[in-house]
Amino acid sequence: MFLLALSFAGVGEFIDVKHLQLPLSFLLPFVVAASGIVIYFITGEIDRKRILREFKRTNTIYKILFFFSVSLIVSSILLAVIMNPTSFISVVSSLPMLAAASILIAFVAFATVKIYVSRVSSRGSGEPVIL
Repeated sequence: MFLLALSFAGVGEFIDVKHLQLPLSFLLPFVVAASGIVIYFITGEIDRKRILREFKRTNTIYKILFFFSVSLIVSSILLAVIMNPTSFISVVSSLPMLAAASILIAFVAFATVKIYVSRVSSRGSGEPVIL
């Protein structure tokens, strides 16, 4: 991604981007979603470090930034649907496969967290488990 950004900026020609023409119907939802994801991760990391230092509950600024980042991600999906209706139709046609993949990903994530928490809590350190 870094080399692609440098190539787009014209700093060097690491990746040939002259023939890469991405339409606005792809770029706009992508940029909105990427912004939401970046805000989401930054907010989570700031809150995690604050909880480690102070052992307090989440504050209002974290909640506002969290909902703002989630709303950016959801609005990017809606924007992509509006700007690319044919792609939306093809995604809806494969909805059962997407649902099965989502369930599988959720199961793997849940199992991973369960295993991690059980290993950390078995050490008996007495500190709260923060993922």
